[in-house]
Parts: sequence; C-alpha cells; structure tokens
Amino acid sequence: MSVLIHSDFLVAISIDNHPAQFIARSAMEERQYERLFTTQGMISQFLCQVAGEGPQERGKAVNTAQALYLRSGLVQRTEFAQFTNALDAYRNEFRDSTLTLEDVIAVLLMRESDSTDILSANTEFRRYGLRPLMA
Repeated sequence: MSVLIHSDFLVAISIDNHPAQFIARSAMEERQYERLFTTQGMISQFLCQVAGEGPQERGKAVNTAQALYLRSGLVQRTEFAQFTNALDAYRNEFRDSTLTLEDVIAVLLMRESDSTDILSANTEFRRYGLRPLMA
C-alpha cells in the first residue's frame, strides 16, 4: 500500500521541537516498509509553510526538499489532465472543504492508486475516505 507524504508531516519532522514531531516520526516508523510518495506541489506547500521560520529552518527545509527529489520515484509530477480534474473537483466535490488545491490533488492521486493512508494530521481527509496517520 502507498502512503502519501503531506506537507504538514514534512513541517513536523523538519522544524526543531515542533509539537507534532514525535507523532510524525512514530507514524513514519510504523510504515517504514510501505511505498512512500509525495507531489511537487506538496513540497512547494511545505516550503511555503516554513518560509517564515527563519534562515536556519528554511535551509533545513530546502535540504529536506532536495533529499526527497533525489529518491527515485518518490516525487510525482502532476500532469495537465490531473490538474484540470483537480480544479473541477476543487470547485465541485470539495467546494465546502478547507483542503487546498494540492490536498485535493493528493486525494485524487490516492484514489487512483487505491491508497488510504496519508502522513498528515489533517482530520478533514477522513471526509474523503483517507486515514490521516498523525491524527
């Protein structure tokens, strides 16, 4: 089973003394043998979330992003058709949701791969059939 790495997981493991760091590391260790993946957009979302944390944290976040890209097959690109489908879903199925467009893309990718586990603390993913492993 595939597990999607969400931006809030990346924030939790990257920032020193983050309140969710222990939960994030525990969730990761429990699934160390499963296939992990993320998207370019999740990495971008992660870097946006860390942008105001100062130069040291920002540097660590860049190192994390680079390490993810170096792992073959870990980072998925969003194709044009997937992006336009996500926009439609964002406007329709997810219209009353607080999920970001990148979160919607993640939900749709996970549905395509019959995955349900996401390394995230966001409980709203449950509404769409996913299991946030940090919640």
